[in-house]
Amino acid sequence: MATTGTKLRTWTATLSVTLGLLGGLAATAVSPSPASAADDGGFAAKMLELVNQHRSGAGLAALQRSEGLGRIAEDGRYDGCGFPVLGRAADMGARNYFSHTIAGCGTQGITQMIAAAGIKTTGHGENIAWMNGTTDPLLAATRLTNDLMASPGHRANIMSPNFTHVGIGSWRSASGQTWNGGGFPLTNVFIAAQVFAKNVSGPSTPVPPPPPALPNAPTAVAATGGDGSVSVTWALPASGPAVDSYGAFIWDASGYTNRFVTVCATCRAATVSGLANGRTYFVSVHGHNTTGWGAAAYSNWVTVAAVPGAPTEVRAVPGNASVSASWRSPTNPGTAIDGHAMFIFDADGYTGKYAWVCATCTTATVTGLVNGRSYFAVVYAHNPNGWGTPTLSEWVIAGTPGPPGNVRVSPGNGTVAASWTAASTSGPAIDLYGIFAYDANGYTGLYGTACATCTTGTVAGLINGRTYTFAVFAHNAFGFGTPTVSTQVVPSAG
Repeated sequence: MATTGTKLRTWTATLSVTLGLLGGLAATAVSPSPASAADDGGFAAKMLELVNQHRSGAGLAALQRSEGLGRIAEDGRYDGCGFPVLGRAADMGARNYFSHTIAGCGTQGITQMIAAAGIKTTGHGENIAWMNGTTDPLLAATRLTNDLMASPGHRANIMSPNFTHVGIGSWRSASGQTWNGGGFPLTNVFIAAQVFAKNVSGPSTPVPPPPPALPNAPTAVAATGGDGSVSVTWALPASGPAVDSYGAFIWDASGYTNRFVTVCATCRAATVSGLANGRTYFVSVHGHNTTGWGAAAYSNWVTVAAVPGAPTEVRAVPGNASVSASWRSPTNPGTAIDGHAMFIFDADGYTGKYAWVCATCTTATVTGLVNGRSYFAVVYAHNPNGWGTPTLSEWVIAGTPGPPGNVRVSPGNGTVAASWTAASTSGPAIDLYGIFAYDANGYTGLYGTACATCTTGTVAGLINGRTYTFAVFAHNAFGFGTPTVSTQVVPSAG
């Protein structure tokens, strides 16, 4: 049964008997800084008083308060999921869901939490409920108790003669905080959890406090998004026990993603991969030692996005002790490009020479090279997620002429005539032009030359009916420069 602004859910396990579930499960946005459940404002004491009033009126023995069950119901720590989990009420509040099973932890719930706490029982059960519309914990405890008693399944747990102990926990939203676990955004929310048990015994009655030697939370946690990954850095806590490792756990708007990485005790950075580009995540970072995982520190939210694609149509042109390149920016940049880089390589590898240009730039020049030496350019686009895929230019010789302009070809009988406009040179003067014939198999070995001031030339010895292209180069004392390639042409006898 549910009333306006209230939702209930019941679960009982006594030997092999299980009652049905009432209500619905929802999981939405996670808050990196959930409201504390430690100070309940008298909520648990008031609810226990009211529960025992109902039991007394029915001639039933009062339920005894169990500190161990109370930790499970409220904000005690549970490590059985592979990541740190709070008690039932606090975990549902902090991670925006409402369910008897722990979000992101398969089918685990109070059965596993009771066993992990070392509590021995011959039966146990759980009621959970939420309401909104008040900030008064005593009023919330009264209203939720009334609602639970009005629901047959929840009343059966409260009034069961088989249960002897109970732990009561609560969580309430902070001022201005929104909780979405009911399926839509709500403020002024209280969540209650009642954990019942029969014949409680063992070391957790009462449960001793958790070991004090858990690591303290790291500090200065900062995350950045990458291509399908999130990288996070942190600093040591100001004090606290030594750690044997650190863990970085990834969360999104639906909760824990089951993506994590563990790194060494001296590490201060980690990267978690396998994430979805375009989604937003945050990271919880915990220190670990032999006692378990310590307190969490939370990063900022980050959006995972791809690095840029590869530039296209990259072309290098030699200059006087320099190489210039031009390109088209990638068509799939992901996050906006913030710059381009052009790196110069020679036969020995990277020369240490480069140019960094603007996000919209499509040309760059690198100076300080050696005339007469061959180079090629490697062009990258960059965005906040990193360097994209590079594209390489053809080889060019520094100090050689630039490409001839406006190359045209016309066929003849076994010949092709070419014309061009003069190439520019910032190095030694041009001393000749070369016209080289290519077919579908590559360079044919056929070529022609023309004088330094010529703008026409002919290549003979071609096969009529075959398709050719021609590369026209200018030449100076350092060698042939960058070519200009013609359109296709077919010589013929007619």
